[in-house]
Amino acid sequence: MRKIRNFIFLFTFVSFIFFVVNIGIGQTIFVPYGATWKYLDDGSDQGTAWRQISFDDSTWKSGPAQLGYGDDGEVTVVSYGPNRMNKYITTYFRHTFEVENSGQYIGFTLKIRYDDGAIVYLNGTEVMRTNMPEGIIQYNSYAVGGSGEDECFLDKKYIRDGTNLLAVEVHQAHPRSTDIMFDLELTSASKLPDFTRKAPYLIYAGKNTEMKICWQVTDTVKCRLEWGSDSSYSSGNVETMEYGDDHQHSFTFVNLIPDTKYFYRVTVNQEIYKGSFRTAPDNNATEIKFMVFGDTRTYPNIQNKVAGAMVSTFFEYERFQSFVLCVGDLVGNGDSESNWDKQFFDKTYQNIQTLHSNLPFQSCMGNHEGSGKLFVKYFPYPFVDQRYWSFDYGSAHIAIFDQYIEDSTGMKQQLDWLKDDLATKTKPWKFICLHEPGWSSGGHGNNKYVQTTIQPLCEQYGVQIVFAGHNHYYAHAVVNNVHHITTGGGGAPLHEPKEVYPYVISFQGVNHFCKVAINGNELNFSAVTPEGAIIDQFTINIE
Repeated sequence: MRKIRNFIFLFTFVSFIFFVVNIGIGQTIFVPYGATWKYLDDGSDQGTAWRQISFDDSTWKSGPAQLGYGDDGEVTVVSYGPNRMNKYITTYFRHTFEVENSGQYIGFTLKIRYDDGAIVYLNGTEVMRTNMPEGIIQYNSYAVGGSGEDECFLDKKYIRDGTNLLAVEVHQAHPRSTDIMFDLELTSASKLPDFTRKAPYLIYAGKNTEMKICWQVTDTVKCRLEWGSDSSYSSGNVETMEYGDDHQHSFTFVNLIPDTKYFYRVTVNQEIYKGSFRTAPDNNATEIKFMVFGDTRTYPNIQNKVAGAMVSTFFEYERFQSFVLCVGDLVGNGDSESNWDKQFFDKTYQNIQTLHSNLPFQSCMGNHEGSGKLFVKYFPYPFVDQRYWSFDYGSAHIAIFDQYIEDSTGMKQQLDWLKDDLATKTKPWKFICLHEPGWSSGGHGNNKYVQTTIQPLCEQYGVQIVFAGHNHYYAHAVVNNVHHITTGGGGAPLHEPKEVYPYVISFQGVNHFCKVAINGNELNFSAVTPEGAIIDQFTINIE
């Protein structure tokens, strides 16, 4: 499990006595990193009363943060119980602080360091949940991820004049987890947060006269969407309303002209987002281009670098403004909202956001998407069932396969669908997008289901390429004229491929993306690094 190494912070002693430290114009620390916390580490079920300021914690222990098991330089060591193979799941923390004239602040910023998951309550109200499942949490509920850092903006309505209470429960992911860690900072906010939580991004559902746009905001607010064939946005405008229970917006552009570039503008309060897209070509179009990559999780700075090269590609070659095919593992923990916010939709990574706002993102689900609940929430494709579906694009047909259906009945239904889908589609070019490869170069083992079940269908129904990821490198295998591409270099920690695996003819452990260019009966494929170096290329010709 990843650990966060010794954090040392210096504070002005006199100011620290009063638990309020001025750190700049208009910003004040109310709870610093390294503050002293009351804690309970006996493995008990504390119910809900401990979250209230009236709760008597006089028998709890106390000590300065960072708090943990002591294997990572913690200042205060907490107990995991008598059995290191069956550690306590939950440890509780409480800290009171004072605020005068809370109305003078525009809001507050809460930052937390944790291992494995945490829920934060302020004056009895939950204000943050990170690496924890949704719903009611019990004292023995497991976290759904590893260590990390998170932060959020708190409206000043949560703070009262006088004494306030922060209560935090930190959960382990399993009883044998090797460590626990907790520290927290609360400051006044220096600015209001953006209204937009996830900037506009595109989805192509398979109709060349339509395009879907989605975004998410932080509060209930009306948004305006305008679009047109140029930046005057004269084709139409609409005021959108949110749907669901988490301030999401979406709109489907209809009655568009195939193979035409459109521009759009989304206004959220005073924030403006602009983008464009090109509708899919005519159904009988023979020239198409698209890009493929995957395993973007964990390191958005690296993903941003790869995305920058992809953006440059469609800026230079307009036909590549088509769609992006992704082989899954978009984030490290797909059941964590904060992972989606910080690893995939963080607006500070401009290249990623430019890619999302100008090309529809078509992805299968990876194992790191977890239960898939948030994957489906943010990517509402027209699924047949579970998370599988297919779409046409000019002369190509792409089937999106879900390898994470838990029951055998559901898998059989998907297989029956895939057989029918491939058998009835008459497109000359056929591709399958899934996460775990059948033939690759080590790391995660080759997927036997792909080898024994998917591969025969590819041979029978003329599938030219199976795109996969899972292993964080590039590999190219050819099995009975079916090309198996592992493209897992989109941002996740790189793996070192091995050369001893059967059918593999090319491999490299580098960040990369793939370009597919079809012209009639010829397909040209290339895998390139963000710097533009070609690491593999080949041509397929069909009769």
